[in-house]
Formats: sequence, structure tokens, C-alpha cells
Amino acid sequence: MDHQLTERQYEILFLVAQGYRHHEIARQLYISTQTVKNHMTVILKRLNARSASHAVYLVFADPGAQAAAEIERL
Repeated sequence: MDHQLTERQYEILFLVAQGYRHHEIARQLYISTQTVKNHMTVILKRLNARSASHAVYLVFADPGAQAAAEIERL
């Protein structure tokens, strides 16, 4: 399912799913911690997610959940 995330945002969310913290993701991707936080803010908005763990669930655990979240939002 297309979640309208960039490749970098998927990469960051995948690392979040693996348990990495923002500063660890920043170090691994050679970007600033603030850039990671900015990406996470955009990810949460695009997915209409309540938290990072909710975003991980929507993208990786239950592909149908994103559609349900969109309907619920309306």
C-alpha cells in the first residue's frame, strides 16, 4: 500500500521499528537528530498516526489499518 512516504521516511520508520532512538538513527544515517525529528513529524501527519509506534503498526504490521484510520478521521 502506498503510504505517501519518501524513501528516507520509510528508512527512518524502519529503524524506529527496530528500536533505534532518534540520536542513533541520526548517527547511522549521517543526519542531525533534529532532521530525524522533522521526518517523524511529517510521517505522523501523513499517516494520521498518534505516535511513532502507531506509525510503525500502520506501515509494517497491518496494511489495512491505514485505510481504517483514514475513514475514522473523516
